[in-house]
Amino acid sequence: MRSITPKSITSQHFPDYRVWQSAGRTSEVEVEEMNRVIKVFQHTAICLALLALIAGMGISGARAEIFLDEEFDGDTLDPAWEITFEEATGWTYEVANNWLTVTDVGFDTYHGEWSRVCLSREFVWVDDFELGCPIGWDSEETARAMQTFTIILRDKNDVVVASASYHDAWDQSRGHISARAGDEMYYPPPNMLPHSGEGTFTFRRIDGVVTIDWNDSQILTGVAADPVNRVELWFMSGAWPTAVFGSLSVNAVLFEAQIWPTSAELASWGGVKVQYR
Repeated sequence: MRSITPKSITSQHFPDYRVWQSAGRTSEVEVEEMNRVIKVFQHTAICLALLALIAGMGISGARAEIFLDEEFDGDTLDPAWEITFEEATGWTYEVANNWLTVTDVGFDTYHGEWSRVCLSREFVWVDDFELGCPIGWDSEETARAMQTFTIILRDKNDVVVASASYHDAWDQSRGHISARAGDEMYYPPPNMLPHSGEGTFTFRRIDGVVTIDWNDSQILTGVAADPVNRVELWFMSGAWPTAVFGSLSVNAVLFEAQIWPTSAELASWGGVKVQYR
């Protein structure tokens, strides 16, 4: 968008009051009134210039903020995480050496589904973002491991904007990664990864286009433009009689974003509505 900045309006746009006074054309009261008018115009010009600058900024001028900087310091889980269970009775985990490591997701009976524990954090609506999440896994050198880690970003309507997983869902096979960006999916065959290892997911969104990287290599691109306001970490265990759960680990969750709105909403400044872009 082209920005039009008004020319500055200063006292030079008006007859110098001293000239008027020396010519005998005005009184001291009139001089004071003229000075007041000049100051009003100067103030108005400054306001208009600022508004024009804001209107022309667009998303490139928005300031990114850090909404989540979780590095799992210490030996306890930050109580800011909300913990919920689905088809699960509890979990076993440890926070140590800057890793959150889950070694069990408990359940009462074998029900043939996933037992899940979710850690979630909410924040204000955000637009463009970047998220980094290094993870690790260990299936105890057996193909019988059935365990999944998923990180999800959801929008204000609880819809998945982006997600990525380490996924070992099949008995007698090793795991793989998968991802989703908007309506686009990445889901390769199993046996992609070794029994144990580490890697990093990176999410980015610019102007509604979401990209997901695995170890700095792009694996998926999709479109999802709605504001994001929640991040979720899911740890899942297969509740099958033959399944084994080794461990799933997260080293950090770093989330930086620009506060919504920057593209379609209206901002109110000084009583004047300004369309950002």
